[in-house]
Amino acid sequence: MTTKLFKKLNNNHTSYVKADDIGQAVGLNHTSVNQVIRRHKRELENVSRERLNYRRDSKRIKTYLLNQPQAVLLTVFMRSNATVKEFSTDLVKHTYPVNEPVENEETKRINKLLRNAIKTNDQEQNYKKYFDLSYRLALGRSAKKLRESLNIPDSKVITNFLNDDAVERVNQSRLDIIKELNISPIFDTIAVKLLTK
Repeated sequence: MTTKLFKKLNNNHTSYVKADDIGQAVGLNHTSVNQVIRRHKRELENVSRERLNYRRDSKRIKTYLLNQPQAVLLTVFMRSNATVKEFSTDLVKHTYPVNEPVENEETKRINKLLRNAIKTNDQEQNYKKYFDLSYRLALGRSAKKLRESLNIPDSKVITNFLNDDAVERVNQSRLDIIKELNISPIFDTIAVKLLTK
């Protein structure tokens, strides 16, 4: 399980892993894993200059989502004394430089165009719906479903975690929405037209 877990992290440097998966790999239950995380929150946030992300399920149970350096460090903290923890923190900082995903320039430009089209057509109340529609058109899933399936925290931009082909499809769907907004600024009409295209 541990090897499989770290292969997943190594294959996708921008992904997040559930803390419970790490706990399962080392034989700790959900409560114990969360205790270790709370005890070492400062070190975990410091190692990657990112706050700890989490998601709550339908039963309101908090599950932490860790990036690669945080996942490695959490594993070290599970069975270490203070000296080893300090050494391991430094080791992880030097081994994994902070590499925050950078938003594609074309995606930034298209997002700005879509925001302007939404604002120009007095559709601010549907802002989230239009962006959600772009994911449904391009990838067949809503933003919420994408975040859940890819373990993307709410504070992160979804397109930063997609491959180039998926980003290109999302960008094209947003351009299609902009075109339709300029013809008829009614969300339901645009959604039906594009989803049945």
